[in-house]
Amino acid sequence: MLEGAVLLPLGLGEGTELLKPMAIAVIGGLLFSMYLTFHFMPAAFTLLNERHRPP
Repeated sequence: MLEGAVLLPLGLGEGTELLKPMAIAVIGGLLFSMYLTFHFMPAAFTLLNERHRPP
């Protein structure tokens, strides 16, 4: 999915002017969701796990 969206913002091919903003938004959304998945979720899980740990 990401490989196909990379060509649109680069302007390669015909008709990319119309789809360029959408491609940039898709790439940004994918990168942001990857950041949340790999960095934020483990940190949140660790904090919640430490909070519920028995003494």
